[in-house]
Formats: sequence, structure tokens, C-alpha cells
Amino acid sequence: MRNYLLAFLLLSSLAVAQNSLADRLLVKLVEAEINLRVIGEFSENIVFLNRQTKDKNHFIYPAIISLKLVKENYSLKIIKEDKFLARDVVVLELKPNNRGPYWQFVIDKRTGSRLAYTQFSANNDILAEGSYSKIIKIIERTNPRLIRNIELEAKQKIFYRQIFAHLESPKGYIPVKIVSSTIGRDKSPALRISFFDGINTLVLLLILNDSKLPRNTETSQSIEINNHFLIAVGPVGKAALVNWLESIKKTPLNNIKENEFKSFLRGL
Repeated sequence: MRNYLLAFLLLSSLAVAQNSLADRLLVKLVEAEINLRVIGEFSENIVFLNRQTKDKNHFIYPAIISLKLVKENYSLKIIKEDKFLARDVVVLELKPNNRGPYWQFVIDKRTGSRLAYTQFSANNDILAEGSYSKIIKIIERTNPRLIRNIELEAKQKIFYRQIFAHLESPKGYIPVKIVSSTIGRDKSPALRISFFDGINTLVLLLILNDSKLPRNTETSQSIEINNHFLIAVGPVGKAALVNWLESIKKTPLNNIKENEFKSFLRGL
């Protein structure tokens, strides 16, 4: 019995140490994303949006990582230590506590810089990937990248509560931004509401009537509610997007008037 207890305590202490190392590695990664720049050659493909990167200075995806929300919504695990382009690296995995996409980052051990990444769906399909093929040097940024605010402004919180009270967002996601936008060739006015879980972003587009909705796909679903059209976009899978949109039927959006919608758009 004593041997079993010792083995259990040893495994527990190793797990705690591994989690602590993973936490510190994530902090180092986020600091490097803000303060350092990798100069070299890379490719990036956001598969689920069918989009190739246009920014040749750094990966554009994910746009931001929140330490607080990642720790709330993800389990961190160091997969392995390896070599990548002659550099010592660590592969860090972020698995969501709820069903959804997960990530693997190849992180330079010395600087914390992200040298490659892959985003997988819950079914292990690749949703996005990026990788350097050549690294010339890693330097400190003259102007560090800005840390975005991940909370709604006061007036946006009021409006959001008015139209989406009791909305059941996918678990772990919170509303972080509301901006005016347009959609389609006819540039129909829309509200773009972004939801964030620390690393993944979901987008809800709220559009006035007489808009043409895009075709539904695995990463984009649409619905009509009280002459308003809503489009949900994100990498969480068709079923999650459909359930999310269905839950909106229970919100006060059913009663919002067109003039209220337009008034808020003008105020943005």
C-alpha cells in the first residue's frame, strides 16, 4: 500500500510540475507575441475561412490570446520538446474544457516566439495552420503590438443586454466587441458582435431585413428572427452554431424595432 501511495504522490507532483511549466510557457508565448518579431519566411492558411494571410510580418491568426480566459477555458499540456529549423522548441497543446477546436503551438524555447501552429476541430480536422520555413532572426519590436480590450464598452453592454438577455452562448465564450459593419455586394448595414473564449472568436452578424443570406456551411449558419437576419460564423461546428442561433429566439431581439437598431448603428 505504501508503494502505491508513493507512486500516486510522485505522479501527482509530476502532473503539477508539468502544468506549471505549461502555464509559464503560455505566458512566455503571449509576451513574445507582443514584444518580439520573427523575421523569416512563412506560410499561413486559415482553412475554415478559405483565407491566405496577407500580412507578411507575422501570423495573423489567432489575433489575440487572453491568459485569463485561456486558463478558465482550456487545459494546457506540453506534448514534447523537439527541434524545428535547428532551434530548440516545445510543442504546447491547448485543449478546451468544452467540446470545440483545440490548438498546438511550436514555441521557441529561448524566446517564446511562435514558429508554427495548427488549429484542429473537435473531430481532428485542420482548421488553420501556419509555419515558418526559414528564420533569419528574432528581434525586439520597436513598437510592441497593442493588447486589445476584451470587454464591451458601457453603452454596448446596455444594448447587448437589451437585445440578447439570457442568450446561451457556446460555453466559455463572452461578448467582447460590437461594431458597425456591412455585408454582401449591396453593403447592407449590420452589427458585428464578436465573442471570445481566450483564443477562438465567434462572430454574430445582425442584419436588417431585405438582406440576402449566404449559404449555410459547417462554419457559417443563418436564421431569420422578427425580420432581422442573423449569421453565426466560427470554427465550433455546424451543430453548435445552429443551437446558438436557436437560443437567440428566446431573447428580446424578437421585439427590437428597426429604428432602435438604426439608432444604435449611428451611435457606434
